[in-house]
Amino acid sequence: MTTFSDWRAALAALEDAHGLASGHQRDVADRLEVPLAGREPRPVVDAMLQDQFWGRLGHPPEPASARQRDYLDTLLVETISEEQVWGQQHEATTATYLISLRDEKTGQLLPLSWRRASAWIGHVLARRTMAALERLEPAPGDLVLCRRRFRRYYCPGDVRRKETHVVSSISNTGRVNFKQTQQSYQGWNPPARHAWPTDLEMIAPAEVLPADADPQPGGWSAA
Repeated sequence: MTTFSDWRAALAALEDAHGLASGHQRDVADRLEVPLAGREPRPVVDAMLQDQFWGRLGHPPEPASARQRDYLDTLLVETISEEQVWGQQHEATTATYLISLRDEKTGQLLPLSWRRASAWIGHVLARRTMAALERLEPAPGDLVLCRRRFRRYYCPGDVRRKETHVVSSISNTGRVNFKQTQQSYQGWNPPARHAWPTDLEMIAPAEVLPADADPQPGGWSAA
């Protein structure tokens, strides 16, 4: 996994991975006779090509699970209705195209394979990560607040842990990595090593912090 010190480089890597289909993908789609509308993101095109390839070998694609369909349906509603999550440059390639995944008469999701549903879910979450990176603009040395969610059989509902961390780098997936504290912790779960920017808030930028800042993770709070 590649890491960056500049969040813009991480954003560019995500944009490249989740942009429109590449020329190579379109060539393969032509050979496999996979129709493309021209607005499908790369991960979805990969899933479509794999479905077609394995189908020709006698292995038809597995349909999306009920859990996938429910989650994707929720993401569609949030993506299309919450315009602030998406930059204007993303609407034509993602939000608008997502509408075509529904039946025009019933409003229900069209049949999808397991691979295509998984690809769409990953793509939508990646776009949210991009938007969060643009809002947070994390840099090495920044102090951030992380809200972690857990589910345990002996805990009713979600348990959330609030931790303060110093940013060390940003991965090409958009995940923000933290400097590891040498201080001890209490409880059954260690401090986070990284988190998605959607779960972070900026406390103070690096330029206003001392060079040896090494905050101790915060405590627990029930959701």
